[in-house]
Amino acid sequence: MSARGHLRPSCTIAADGSLSPDSFRPARMPMTAALGQQRTCPLPNNRNIDVGYISELPTATCPMSHGLTAALTPARSKSPSLVARVMRICLRILVKRGLRANPSVEATRRHLRILGRLVPRPPRGTETIAIDAGGVPADRVATTASRHDRHILYLHGGGYVTGWPGLCRDLTWRLATLCRVCVLSIDYRLAPEHPFPAALDDAIAAYRWLLAQGADPKRIALMGDSAGGGLVFATMLRLRDEDVELPAAAVVVSPWTDLALTGQSLHLNALIDPLIPVELAPRLVDLCLAGANPRNPYASPLYGDPTGLPPTLILVGSDEVLRDDAVRIADKMRATGCHVEIEVWPHMWHVWYMCMRVMPEAKAAIARIAKFMDVVGFLHMKLPSMIVDRSDDAKTVSPPNP
Repeated sequence: MSARGHLRPSCTIAADGSLSPDSFRPARMPMTAALGQQRTCPLPNNRNIDVGYISELPTATCPMSHGLTAALTPARSKSPSLVARVMRICLRILVKRGLRANPSVEATRRHLRILGRLVPRPPRGTETIAIDAGGVPADRVATTASRHDRHILYLHGGGYVTGWPGLCRDLTWRLATLCRVCVLSIDYRLAPEHPFPAALDDAIAAYRWLLAQGADPKRIALMGDSAGGGLVFATMLRLRDEDVELPAAAVVVSPWTDLALTGQSLHLNALIDPLIPVELAPRLVDLCLAGANPRNPYASPLYGDPTGLPPTLILVGSDEVLRDDAVRIADKMRATGCHVEIEVWPHMWHVWYMCMRVMPEAKAAIARIAKFMDVVGFLHMKLPSMIVDRSDDAKTVSPPNP
């Protein structure tokens, strides 16, 4: 099902490269508090995040062709689908409240293990093989559409403290089919038992293992979401620093790139984000880093130099607290000459694309990823770095039916 009508352009680009004046108007965002109401979020150790006065979102600089500035949130965007509105309510009640009620790592892992039993199994014809990828446990996922010379190294999310490949199996088989690749989904070590840089070490080891198996870097792409999205950037930075040939492309969704927690969207979106309780973030950082510097570029890629990184697609929801982690690293990539495409999806939350079985916006995001992987990642066709309306692209690559 296409998401046409749900995604609108962030700007209108004329044939001469100019922008129409009305495209710079920021869209009003739905708020759970009255305009002008002061809110704060309590943090551990008697710290607070001052959410500030609730008002419409400010404009921000986004990576655009010709160095132009556009509204961060797409103007004239239509309402989300009915399914998206229902999912938003369910996430706020079942997930966000649950995390606040019992925020321990043990409880979160226990709940995810229950959820993992409900994740649908891949369709017939999908081959999932447990392998040792250079000392890192991993699942190799392929379907009848997969080309064995094309690979995605997938790094799951979970705040570096939860998650495993099986939890994402309803995603990875779709990537294998739509992107026509073999997906290597690794089970990297988790904090607090294995704090930074254990996850990064495992990602590097898995990539080197792919190369040792004869994989061509020009036929490898990295992909990750949330913490896995930040890990994608950290992996590329370290591979470059170690003089290892970089992958052809990268795709990240809702990446966590700043463990120093300096993004303004942590304050602006604290109330409207239906998934992440922002007041728990400092404690999570402490568990992940175990005393390491949160501005270490391998922990927080936002503070690294992205010069030389491969073409990258960044998808992020307008309503999530990590929105600015994505926008700022895209700005930094563009400033150093990298090819980067960032899309801020209106009304969407953290890693919304995981709802691809039922939600049109999620299906469209998967199709967008497949389009980028095929055209930019593996065919190496460089397109202008910009934010555009992707709903037509989503129609040309339809997700498989569940």
